[in-house]
Amino acid sequence: MAPPVALRVNQAAIRSPAGELKKFSALFFDFQAGKCRGLEEWNCRLSTNRKHQEALVRFVLSTYSRLIMKHPASPRTMPGQPFTRLSSLVLCVLSLCGLPAGAQHFDCIELNDGNTNIFMTPDACFTEENIDWCNCVDSALTHPVRGEASGFRQAIQWLSGQPGIGNARIEIEGGSLDLTNLSPGQLIGTGEALELIPLGFPFVGGDFFGVQFEVRVVSVRDDTADFHVCITAVTPAVEEAIGYNPTDREHSDGHLLTGRLTSGAGGGAVIDYRYATENFTATTVPALLPTEAAMPTFTVPFVLEFFSRESGIYTVPDDRNVQVLSTIRSFLEDTVNEILPLDAEDLCEGVDDFTHCKMIEEDLEIKASPDDNNPPIAVITAIDAGIFLMLEDPVTLNTFCGRAYVLLRGRNSDDGDGGYQGLTYRWSLLEGPEEGVEIPANTHDFMDTHVIFTEAGVYEIGLTVDDGQGADSSSEATISVVVSTELDFNAPPLIGLRTSPAPPDIQLDGGSASVTLNASNSDGGGEGCEQEISFLWRQLGGPVDAVIRNPREAVTQVVFDTAGAYLFELEVDDGGFQDNISVEEVEVIVTAAAVTGSFRRGDADDSGRLNITDAITVLNWLFLGSATPGCTDAADADDNGRNDITDAIQLLQFLFLGGPPPPAPGRDDCGVDPTADPLSDCDYQSCGD
Repeated sequence: MAPPVALRVNQAAIRSPAGELKKFSALFFDFQAGKCRGLEEWNCRLSTNRKHQEALVRFVLSTYSRLIMKHPASPRTMPGQPFTRLSSLVLCVLSLCGLPAGAQHFDCIELNDGNTNIFMTPDACFTEENIDWCNCVDSALTHPVRGEASGFRQAIQWLSGQPGIGNARIEIEGGSLDLTNLSPGQLIGTGEALELIPLGFPFVGGDFFGVQFEVRVVSVRDDTADFHVCITAVTPAVEEAIGYNPTDREHSDGHLLTGRLTSGAGGGAVIDYRYATENFTATTVPALLPTEAAMPTFTVPFVLEFFSRESGIYTVPDDRNVQVLSTIRSFLEDTVNEILPLDAEDLCEGVDDFTHCKMIEEDLEIKASPDDNNPPIAVITAIDAGIFLMLEDPVTLNTFCGRAYVLLRGRNSDDGDGGYQGLTYRWSLLEGPEEGVEIPANTHDFMDTHVIFTEAGVYEIGLTVDDGQGADSSSEATISVVVSTELDFNAPPLIGLRTSPAPPDIQLDGGSASVTLNASNSDGGGEGCEQEISFLWRQLGGPVDAVIRNPREAVTQVVFDTAGAYLFELEVDDGGFQDNISVEEVEVIVTAAAVTGSFRRGDADDSGRLNITDAITVLNWLFLGSATPGCTDAADADDNGRNDITDAIQLLQFLFLGGPPPPAPGRDDCGVDPTADPLSDCDYQSCGD
């Protein structure tokens, strides 16, 4: 087993532009090993090879960038981790200037060994063969039939922590290129690319990143045609991630790459293209900034169709296969000025420890007839959608917060004929409880899909791919997923209840009163789940029914028209598979309206004493249309909260038949009404108020 490696990293250097890789003084790699001969036994450099050191620096940068970019909302995020906006995220997935993703078998993830993180530098990049620079391309003719017209496309994958591209040259040996019918402005290549982002990815998980592009001729002369590759549209998630619109005027209306098509001297074709540095002006920049291209923090595949079959400019040879030699020269952010012109004779000239050049050879098989067809090969690659690790079949998942999910990639499926045919995809559940699994509708027919599980069980997921070429046009792959809920748990919701006013003791005013009940500070229980909680308010007790304005909202107003004590209950549900409901009660006290002014009970005429004229005043008011007494509470001789004939009877019985005296405040003492009633405020003068 290799000894542990201790890393001491200057964080400021890590966050500086990619060109700061040239400054190695802040990065040290020390370890205990007996193989560092000639150096101190227990304190030696990991390697005296400058290229090895550089690769490891890139690895640390890539690793650290992933740590600082993990979103706190992710279930597997480390507590207290900060979130950094993805300023140099997803480039082409992001720059994705490509064709429909299903049109070509391509995924450099196959470089990985074991469970390597799919968005970080693959383990295979740290071999002697790839130590300078790890990258890969995949070329295809869209109609590889002898003697017939064909288009040409190439897929490229920029790997996290590895330099992007500055110049590229594609030499197609064989066939013929005819540019005589091209004209400026002509569209010769177009397409769309989509990328499904894993659910665990910061703030865009589950969304599609997509970019549409076009390749247009800008000038034609003799045996050459210059072209521009321009981004024409992006999905909202792309603009959200990079922080700008790459198609606006400031970003040169989407102009990303400048290229040239040239007829080969002995046949074939040469495609040169480079990052459009000419767009750096006082008012414009290229479609994507160097921060998105120099050294991406996200592994990004993109596809360029340099010319389509419909353009009719390239004819496949009728006697042999086609060889493709691709030369790619990388650049770093602070060396953009080192990008070579299109007429550079040797792209690998002048490379050093910080400028890299790679040459890749491919052999494209040609078919004798368009009817020749091999059946496609369906391939499923399982990815942990939270931490982006490759998983083996059968996949074992444990639910968290009542669910588990996996990203299944079908992009490695092959059409069986060189990757030129457009495949269709269909995901389905073959075995397992249907109610416990969901394949999102928007990815049923996409090359990749998320599968979400909510119940324990053994599931078998199938992928059918079809190249649309007759009887042997389809194939199927399956993968097993074992889901367990034994380690899962769900904490009951935490209720945070406030009232306004606090405490909720209110008084009727003008016959009504209200209180606000606020549970917006409630959460799902604090176990780290992203849960949508629901609310339900109900009345448990009180003299009458109060009005709950919004019984299913976190905040509601409750309206009262009667004094008394009221009891309410709040139920909060976090939707978890267990312990999902919490309940809390709150009591509201409603008191009667305050009485303004004192009076003597029964003194309806406000004379200061109780006699027969008070009974007559009440009867004249009630039955003969006389003026309303100034204090209707004083006229309410029996204190029943109403003015009626019983008030006159109460007075007469007390005065002449020995009946009970008027209730408080009484006939002799001035005071306020101790009981609540709807009678109007008093205007009683005899008490001197």
